[in-house]
Amino acid sequence: MIRRSIQPHAQPRRAFTLTELLVVIIIIVLVATIAIPSFSSMIASSESALANTRLVNALRTARDAAIRSSGDADAAVVFFFEPGGRMMLVPFVKVGVLEDEDPVAPGNPARSLRRDVFVVSSLFEPVALPRDWMVRGYAPVGTIRPTGAWYEDGPGGATSRRYGGRMAQGLGDWVFPETGFYDPNPATINAGPAGRTRQTFMVRFEAGTGLLSNGGGAEAIIVAPRQTIIGRSNAPQSNFRIDTTPDIRRYVQRVLASPLRDDNPASTPIAEQPGFAATIVRRELLGDQSADTILARSVGQLALYDEAKLAGALARFEVRTDRESGCLYQMPGSTVTSPQFVPSSVTSQQLGVYMNDWIEGDTNFDGTMADRVNPDGQGRVDEPQAKVFVIDRFTGDIKRVEIEL
Repeated sequence: MIRRSIQPHAQPRRAFTLTELLVVIIIIVLVATIAIPSFSSMIASSESALANTRLVNALRTARDAAIRSSGDADAAVVFFFEPGGRMMLVPFVKVGVLEDEDPVAPGNPARSLRRDVFVVSSLFEPVALPRDWMVRGYAPVGTIRPTGAWYEDGPGGATSRRYGGRMAQGLGDWVFPETGFYDPNPATINAGPAGRTRQTFMVRFEAGTGLLSNGGGAEAIIVAPRQTIIGRSNAPQSNFRIDTTPDIRRYVQRVLASPLRDDNPASTPIAEQPGFAATIVRRELLGDQSADTILARSVGQLALYDEAKLAGALARFEVRTDRESGCLYQMPGSTVTSPQFVPSSVTSQQLGVYMNDWIEGDTNFDGTMADRVNPDGQGRVDEPQAKVFVIDRFTGDIKRVEIEL
């Protein structure tokens, strides 16, 4: 007898109705609408806390390194920003003194200005802040001179002046690390202008005590070789290749101590003039005019902020973040050969004023910080975004402060 297996009848599969699909989609959209802003806010808060922690820790580590140091080997945190990258907090230590060119009498070998020379330290690692998070240093009135060497005007003079717009009110400027904005033209990179456009600020601590130091009020030389071979084919750069040396510290100490005869027997010796030839060569290699160095001053106040939020607040003045640099500075090139703000509907100096005001809490640019609380709920009120830190002059401690109304 043949047995047949009897299979139960398969139940027909039920499809979702259009109504059910719409309900599911609506639920997903509602959840996303609620969750995404909360998630974004959580990420922003986390990055803000991370930036705050890294800044404070870097400063405290540098202070501890200065306390453990001896002699006059001050330690410092120097602030860097390379276009397209992130804000870097880099440790440096003093290794010597250079008789540099006097900005009051440029080109005069008989006039000089003593500047401390710093090289990168191996005591602790550089610190990177989260993307878009930046630090500015406060330059009091009088530290930026229109004809001086630190944060000087661009080729356009007063029309391209980035700072100084609040001088009449007795207010200084929050300056940005202009370390990566220089003329890449090989014909001028070692002629002076390219080197002089690299500038930044640092927080310097006194060796042995850890107290905040201003270095006697003078600028310091930060040795930070540019990562390029452009401009290194002529003497003295061709004979003293800082970009290929395995030990920057020894290189700098050798240049500062050496009579600077040519190190390469196969090439023509460096021409010397009695009395000041070696000084001139040292200035070309390590002075402010060198494109391998950065001019810096020690500051006692720092502002930590989100560059994207600052750009958003400045959008009313037709300001946009530069795509290549990732900040409010233009990339150097054929038309922009020195640090300049991105184009806007206001002058560079006025834009600089607005940036300063925003950092200090006037986020609606009405000229006052007294409208942080609006009982009527009318109009736009100030919503301070930047965090301001002060380094105590006598203890070296780092404290966050609220800017007074």
